Amino acid sequence: MTANDYKVGIFGGVIAVISSGVYDYIKEKPLLSSIKSLLIWIWEQIFQFEIKIWQILIIAIILIIIYSFSKTKKKEEATTISFRDYIRDTIHGTTWIWSWEYDMFENKWQVRNITPICDNCGTMMKYEFSYGVESTAKCPRCDNRQTKLKDNEIIEALIIDNIHQNLHLDKIKNK
Repeated sequence: MTANDYKVGIFGGVIAVISSGVYDYIKEKPLLSSIKSLLIWIWEQIFQFEIKIWQILIIAIILIIIYSFSKTKKKEEATTISFRDYIRDTIHGTTWIWSWEYDMFENKWQVRNITPICDNCGTMMKYEFSYGVESTAKCPRCDNRQTKLKDNEIIEALIIDNIHQNLHLDKIKNK
């Protein structure tokens, strides 16, 4: 058995004990009448009171202030440069584009859809099957072929290294 199996067993036992206690507690109390009295209390305390004009004005002013702060924060976020804006670069003589995707299981951003761009017309190229070691891509628009392309894993490693060394900042600003 692995450590995870032990954790699952212990967790299951704890849940069983807790749920048994909760069930016994609920069984002793009249549940429906408790819910009814809670709803009656909420109705009487929250929904049946008089609202004065000055209370409405204070709430409106507070909402306007919150809205203005959230709007300025969005502007600040728009002006900051994020590594996710780094989606295009020329690496080893070939222009590449890619996208970023957040992987919840690994809790990090990952490079996805690395694609070479045609030197002639700027169209996304499609990889061709080859028996050799080198990768080949063909442009669907102008039939241009690029050979000896670096592997996507190498390109991804260089993209991440550019971010770690802050080399991507100049490339984002020069868009």
